[in-house]
Amino acid sequence: MTNEKQPLIFIVGPTASGKTALSLNIAEKYNGEIISGDSMQVYRYMDIGTAKATTAERTRIRHHLIDCVEPNEPYSVAHFQEQAKAIIADIRSRGKLPIIAGGTGLYAEALMYDYPFDAGTGETQLRHRVRERIVEVGLAALHAELSIADPEAAKRIHPNDERRIVRAIELMMTGEMPSAKRELTVRESPYELYVIGLSMDRAKLYARIDQRVVQMFEAGWIQEVRSLLAAGFTTEFPAMRGLGYKELNYFLRGLTTEAETIRIIQRNTRRFAKRQLSWFRHMPIIEWFELAECVLIDEQWRKICATIESKFRLN
Repeated sequence: MTNEKQPLIFIVGPTASGKTALSLNIAEKYNGEIISGDSMQVYRYMDIGTAKATTAERTRIRHHLIDCVEPNEPYSVAHFQEQAKAIIADIRSRGKLPIIAGGTGLYAEALMYDYPFDAGTGETQLRHRVRERIVEVGLAALHAELSIADPEAAKRIHPNDERRIVRAIELMMTGEMPSAKRELTVRESPYELYVIGLSMDRAKLYARIDQRVVQMFEAGWIQEVRSLLAAGFTTEFPAMRGLGYKELNYFLRGLTTEAETIRIIQRNTRRFAKRQLSWFRHMPIIEWFELAECVLIDEQWRKICATIESKFRLN
């Protein structure tokens, strides 16, 4: 590997699309280590609902950014970016290939393009005001405002790209035209990237999601949440408001039945997968692979291997 930029592989896509399996196969073939790019897998004791790699999988290949913080501790995209950059440097120093596996779109982009974050909270007062407006009126409304004020900038920013919309509105509030800022239209990564996207027929993906939710319940998800609540990790902490955990809290309070809770989590997970696909679809750097049954066919696997070997000069 003689590239000036350090190699970095990302595997993205909706939940339940097979990212873990592919990351393990690539890591085994190319002497790699895996970094979780999931915003929930950093939390300890939240194993079943976040679909962490199993103990056997983590024994098979070294994983990073899993079980890093307590569920009552703050964790943000800025924390992830800082830690992931240090881990990537360490992996490379040992002659190994870093692989990011996980589906949190903002985390992925922040690392890919080394987004700048302010010291401390990562928020300026002006930016905080813009984010308050997102809560009040929604991201789509802000993108619509941008379309009226600066159509050129709006055309170049995907409606789901919260970071760039916030930055554009922030600039307008200071009297500048976002379209005049190169930052909003040109991105360059500090890494030599290969970004693999996994997708599949929507009906098959949704069926797989529904099945996985049932399997999580069978694996003891209810007891996992009961234990977290008993340990004092209540829904006042952001981690406990994650997908599935807040719904199970309602169930444990007697507000829903188990069958209804399963149905709601399945529905919300399907919606989450749709949002993930919407986020990643606007990123032209991704090479997409459509899976028939959540497994790469030989031709797709050979193409991925050929790209890795060519891009990173591996033999």
